[in-house]
Amino acid sequence: MEDASNIRKARLWCAVGFTSYWAWLFLLLIAQVFGAPQQTPIKNVWLWCTIAHIAALIVLGLLARRLSPYCDNTVVAAGSPSIMAAGTGLLLAGIGMDSAFLILFALVFVGVGTAGMVLCWGEVLAALSPGGEQRTLLLSCLMASIAVYLILAYLPAEAFYVVLFAMPAVAAVPLRICTRMLGPQLHAKEADEAKPEKLTSRFGLFCLIYSVPLGFFQVKYTMSGGGLVDWVPVLVPSFLILAVIGAADSQLERRRGFNFIPAIVIPGAIAGLLLLATFNDGDARPAGVLIFSAQQLLTVVLYARFAAMASRGKNNPAAVFALGVGATDAGFVIGMFAGESANRGSWPLDLTLGIAYIVVLGGFLATGLFQRKAGGSEELAQPVTGIDGPDDFKRELAAISEEHGLTAREEEVLGHLLRGKSVSAVAADLFLSKNTVRSHVAHIYQKMDVHTRDELIELVDAR
Repeated sequence: MEDASNIRKARLWCAVGFTSYWAWLFLLLIAQVFGAPQQTPIKNVWLWCTIAHIAALIVLGLLARRLSPYCDNTVVAAGSPSIMAAGTGLLLAGIGMDSAFLILFALVFVGVGTAGMVLCWGEVLAALSPGGEQRTLLLSCLMASIAVYLILAYLPAEAFYVVLFAMPAVAAVPLRICTRMLGPQLHAKEADEAKPEKLTSRFGLFCLIYSVPLGFFQVKYTMSGGGLVDWVPVLVPSFLILAVIGAADSQLERRRGFNFIPAIVIPGAIAGLLLLATFNDGDARPAGVLIFSAQQLLTVVLYARFAAMASRGKNNPAAVFALGVGATDAGFVIGMFAGESANRGSWPLDLTLGIAYIVVLGGFLATGLFQRKAGGSEELAQPVTGIDGPDDFKRELAAISEEHGLTAREEEVLGHLLRGKSVSAVAADLFLSKNTVRSHVAHIYQKMDVHTRDELIELVDAR
């Protein structure tokens, strides 16, 4: 009971800390609080800060096995928010003095600080994940961070800057509290996993591609003005969209075990790109609402997926988040360079990028669809078990897992099998290779002493 209480408290503190971190990113990077960037690349704060952020993620990811968990490492956990605050001050000074060198120096600080902070919170999310993915928690943090932005956007400049400097510390204190509460979970390992689950190249490529539209739109929009208040018409409808979709996703997940968000984010991003191209920047805000909402929703799904992958024993949480977040941020950079090119040339890159995005992501969708239909007779879906109701199903699944000593991932795969999904469908849903899923299925059969899907269902029904 004490462990369960600590987990609940840790989730609340995680919500406070991660909200502060995300709100700070929105204010400093997306809205360019110190003024919209000029026509020189050096003044685009988000672009160069993201490049520094990716470089720091690479270094920290390579050192993760030796130095992590970072959230329990005083140098990283306490140093990251301090570096973020120092970078904010240097950036303000550099822009005020119009010093390119000082701006670049500040962006290195900001990039390094945010890299350390996101890996620390990634480790906390991974420690919270064995009981399920963290979509609801992350979506709540995201919506709260937008609400914080909308409040701060109308503060007097002096008060706003004070809050901006304090926000890294506000994110760091809950991190320390979570680390103390989750101490054993942060160091826990599942020694019986056959092999570590990794971010596949296909999944990494998808992480990179999906971030391109937001980087592209951000450059196009801030070149037209940008600033805190100018983003309000984009963020308010986006907040409402996130609330509606989050509620629908929660209901469908609880009643039918269906993840609603991935089904709409890709069409939303594509529609926003095409809308931006069709109206030739005449009114970028409707396109921005679609692109921003889709990108933030998919960020929630991917971060939850990173946390679930990182919670599987042999995977190092910091390394998983470093690779996954680094890939998504690289997509931002690609999109921003594309936006810069579009602003300087006559070629209609908006439409070109939109079509390319449709083709590439359409390929990913088609691959997943074909995987669900392909395969030999051993992969065809079987009748689902006769357990009634989602709550009964979850309780029975947990009881079976405990009785037969299944790992968290094997329990997850078993749930998909009992819902009648094929090996290919499970692989597509969990972003795993079919061979990895087959390996999990073989371990489940061995531990439960069955040989076929029919025997597995009979055994479960017999309970």
